[in-house]
Amino acid sequence: MAGPWTIEPGKNHGGIPTWAWPRSTTVHVQVVGGGRGRVRMQAGASPDEDNDVNGETSFSRSFGGSRLNVTNIGSRTLKVWTA
Repeated sequence: MAGPWTIEPGKNHGGIPTWAWPRSTTVHVQVVGGGRGRVRMQAGASPDEDNDVNGETSFSRSFGGSRLNVTNIGSRTLKVWTA
């Protein structure tokens, strides 16, 4: 759907398009070079969601077509894309 983006520690990328309901958006997060990372996702009026990432992880969420903001809250560079 969109991306990929490289997000350095402490940085974010906003305005990421998501699918409208009833379709879910899959957010793929990969720790560049492997290891562990941490990511924060937020879309529309929903609360922040913090998740650990070990290597590569996918999250399936119903964001309802709202724009997604992804923040790297870990210490490793992340690659993020949606499908």
